[in-house]
Amino acid sequence: MNRKIYSQTRWIVTASEQLRRECLSRFGGDLSPRVRALYPPVDNPALSGAFSANGKGVPGKRLGVLARLDPKKGHGDILKAFAIVQKKYPDAELHIAGSEENLSWSELFARANAMGLKNCVYHGFLSREEVWNFTAECSAGVIGSLGSEEVSRALEEWMSQGRPVVATAVRSIPEILEDGKGGYLVPPGRPEEMAGKLCRILEDEKLRERMARHNFESCRGRFSRDVFNTGWKEILA
Repeated sequence: MNRKIYSQTRWIVTASEQLRRECLSRFGGDLSPRVRALYPPVDNPALSGAFSANGKGVPGKRLGVLARLDPKKGHGDILKAFAIVQKKYPDAELHIAGSEENLSWSELFARANAMGLKNCVYHGFLSREEVWNFTAECSAGVIGSLGSEEVSRALEEWMSQGRPVVATAVRSIPEILEDGKGGYLVPPGRPEEMAGKLCRILEDEKLRERMARHNFESCRGRFSRDVFNTGWKEILA
């Protein structure tokens, strides 16, 4: 049924290249000219201004996580990675934001305490404006997802704020984050590798700023509201 509907559709718009490929795989490559990926826009006011690496006096070792509290988001692996980071940098901080869904903060905090971690802060669910303040006050973003991520909104948000990111290479993430340029991709479930990449970013201010600038410019060129609107104008023309 879906195949018939899609065959009679002028355009099929997906939110990532990953979803575009899956659509073609499922319904046939003959649809290719009519299937287009158009990323959701990021409405961060920062994109309208000049790049700023330091924002509001960003601490050099403040890591941030933007994700609902859910086992799929890999918070357990992030804690393990942070434990390694904190051995090297005792003053490092881990700030976590997101709604409690299939995992509670009390559970996660108990794990952190059992691991002897310090400087772990939970910010709860954030409004849109609070997200921009949160990302601006962090040195780098961390994404530990074990799956999902058909479209990684959190990754786009980190990039729009001009922050380097260490993320697991799942689903759409590798097509959004350029490994070695805007941060690092690591295999899911490998906290040791994640920790190594985080330490590399934290210890090198010039690298951190270079990656931050790359992400900011990449986001402005690929995920801005103007780019999104232009894409729809082309589709509807």
